[in-house]
Amino acid sequence: AKLAELINVTNPSYADKYYQLTNDIDLSAYGEGFNSGKGWIPIGTTESFSFRGTFDGNNKKITGLYINSTEQNSGLFGYLYSGTVKNLGLEKVSITGGISVGGVAGNVDSGSSVASCYVTGSVSGYLNVGGIAGFANGSITNCHVTGTVSGTSGTSNNCICII
Repeated sequence: AKLAELINVTNPSYADKYYQLTNDIDLSAYGEGFNSGKGWIPIGTTESFSFRGTFDGNNKKITGLYINSTEQNSGLFGYLYSGTVKNLGLEKVSITGGISVGGVAGNVDSGSSVASCYVTGSVSGYLNVGGIAGFANGSITNCHVTGTVSGTSGTSNNCICII
């Protein structure tokens, strides 16, 4: 949550650094009772405030990711721009968003990559919805999704994933 705060608002200089998980994380404290019921605030919300670094999950998992919003760019990461997310598991996600909605990232743009990640749970939205990423103009490799992906227009389903 602190990383999202630093990148999204107060100090975008954190956006291009290397981060590595050393333990599993439970995000259930950022669920239905957080952010006026909207839950998790994605890391990087727009191209201007995007994640541009490397996030190495170190084969750890994050559980309990909850988002219930109509915002654009919804996921653990909202907007990746020349950024990398790798070696990460997201379990028991419940994500509802607007446009560009994904488990790992809502928007994977301009040279970004998502590699060796998986998502379990449900992801839904309006347009550009995917289990790993909602919109992808980057690479997604060795990822898989187990769960439900749905959208009302332009649903990607799990097709963005390379299994």
